[in-house]
Amino acid sequence: MLHRHWVRNGVLAAITLLASLLAWGQEDLSLCRQGWLSYSAGKYDEAIGLYAQCMRAGKLTLENMAKSHRNLGMAYNAKKDNSRAIDAYNQSLALKPEDFWFDYVNRGNAWSDLKDYDKALADYEAALKAKPDLGSAYFNRGIVYEKLGKVEQAKADIALAYAKGYRVPAVLERMAHYQLPVEGSVTLDRNKPIESNELLSGLLLQIVNESSGKFSCFEKNLTLADVRPAVQEALRLQGIAAPTANQATVAFYTLYPCPFSPVRPELRAATQKDLEGVWLVPESSYKYRHPPQSAQWKQEPPQSLKMCDGVGFYAGEEMRVIRKGGAAGSCPFKKASDLDAVRQSPRTTSWNMIRDGRLSIRRSDVENLVEEWDMFVATADFEARGLHVKQGEMIGYLRKLPGNDWNIASTFWHLQKLAQ
Repeated sequence: MLHRHWVRNGVLAAITLLASLLAWGQEDLSLCRQGWLSYSAGKYDEAIGLYAQCMRAGKLTLENMAKSHRNLGMAYNAKKDNSRAIDAYNQSLALKPEDFWFDYVNRGNAWSDLKDYDKALADYEAALKAKPDLGSAYFNRGIVYEKLGKVEQAKADIALAYAKGYRVPAVLERMAHYQLPVEGSVTLDRNKPIESNELLSGLLLQIVNESSGKFSCFEKNLTLADVRPAVQEALRLQGIAAPTANQATVAFYTLYPCPFSPVRPELRAATQKDLEGVWLVPESSYKYRHPPQSAQWKQEPPQSLKMCDGVGFYAGEEMRVIRKGGAAGSCPFKKASDLDAVRQSPRTTSWNMIRDGRLSIRRSDVENLVEEWDMFVATADFEARGLHVKQGEMIGYLRKLPGNDWNIASTFWHLQKLAQ
């Protein structure tokens, strides 16, 4: 990715799982949020249409109007329509958003893609004049110098980007290419606010390197430049403008569980009514039960399992779970009544919804054991990481167990409803 620009900065009008926690006043950002989801899913034309509708009908503040133009520019940039991207960044700059320097960097990247390097350099200079510690501006200016064959200037700017704390994968790759010295891991006081976007990027890069495949998973085309603004948006919707390292870590793991993120347009938070009934965890989904490189799979590889679960959520908080193993294709659960026999045994498990999307499971036979799951229902068919989920099916992430302080998803459910 030698000449790819990795800047997608600013507070984006992204939807997250926590969107319902924030009151937006008279504004209606719902179409902007849908646009961000479509953009994140690679549906750029759809995102462009939704952003345009949001700006026309959403009664946006000038600040959010500016950031919607910025998001529109990012969608055009992803389509390689750099001229329209530049127009969108011009519109954002004209509205003078509080973090306007990101529009200069994004517009500079578009000029660079059009090979108008003088204009690109001018935009990076403007960004640095407004924000002298903006590592992304140094890095992208370094890439332009690299394109122009000015290797020493490129090396100097890339090293400056790194020194400012901008340590996304592309920076580390160019640092290695030029054999420039790098430091160890990012060290932060986990209970104090993170002082800059660059330090936040460094922290997230460290988390990605340590957790990928073990505690977190990503779509193939996702970059750290997408991750930081998504984490910031999730925190902002909780009213956290200056997050600590602990808060940022929790937000990261909430957004990027294995096998895939639930922040997608085909999923919504499940209600108690959605969950009531009898469900099958099919054998074909068992390989997704734990993260692919997690400790849970070390002793028993997922491909060796021939298992399925029957899970019943009944009235009166009654819950029943039964697991069967054996030869492939031998799962005995075909209809809801197949769990009737187990209901004759003493009940040890209860369930209730703490709120929409959050399931609590309590065990009477294990002291102080309470599980909490994030539960979602599919509103349309979709495929992610080879798993096919149909409309009406449920997915769940086990988020809370003793010793898990980061909201890490340790177990995944794919539930298919059984007919009576």
